[in-house]
Amino acid sequence: MRNLRRDPRISISVYDLANPHTYVEIRGTAEIVPDEGKLLLRELWRKYLGVDLPAAKNGEDRVIIRVVPRKIVGVPA
Repeated sequence: MRNLRRDPRISISVYDLANPHTYVEIRGTAEIVPDEGKLLLRELWRKYLGVDLPAAKNGEDRVIIRVVPRKIVGVPA
């Protein structure tokens, strides 16, 4: 997070494993948002694992990295 605070520029690339010539790249800036009460984490645990989030470790802080896209490039299959 230290690097994102210093320079919020971010780039994310996702490739299709079956066809590496197919991809999408998102360039933009990152916003660091606190996940108060771990609401997003709890929601994701329920959605994808079907169970409630286990008890939190003491002093554990969670954040959400929100990407604000400036440019999206993709090569379709």
